[in-house]
Amino acid sequence: METSIFTKIIKGEEPAEVLYDDERVIIVLSRAPMGPGHSLVIPKQPTEHFYHMAAGEYEYLMQVARKFSLVLEAVFEQKVVAMQLMGLGVAHVHAHLVPINDEADMDHDRAVFGPLESLKPAADQIRSYLAENPLSSIQ
Repeated sequence: METSIFTKIIKGEEPAEVLYDDERVIIVLSRAPMGPGHSLVIPKQPTEHFYHMAAGEYEYLMQVARKFSLVLEAVFEQKVVAMQLMGLGVAHVHAHLVPINDEADMDHDRAVFGPLESLKPAADQIRSYLAENPLSSIQ
């Protein structure tokens, strides 16, 4: 499998707004957000499609995505946090977590790639929440 942008982020070779990092996954804000708080949960073990992941790795990805969705729900005012697994664009499994009000909010055509600095306000809000509510404490 080719080295992806996500592998470079995991290795620290590509800048990103990292929100969470453990031995198995990393969570970053999307550089092309569909809305405020659009986050990517990325397994550190590169696999092209989620259905090719080892069972334990898939379950861990879902567990972390569920917990982080609760963080996004608490921080942002949208109605729901949507999750999407695609497997297109970047050949490395990743879960999109997007606070939305409507299904149309999940339109990738609305996403606008911007400078890393533009993500700082959302990153600061999320980090502030996580400082008081670490992901490990969320049931």
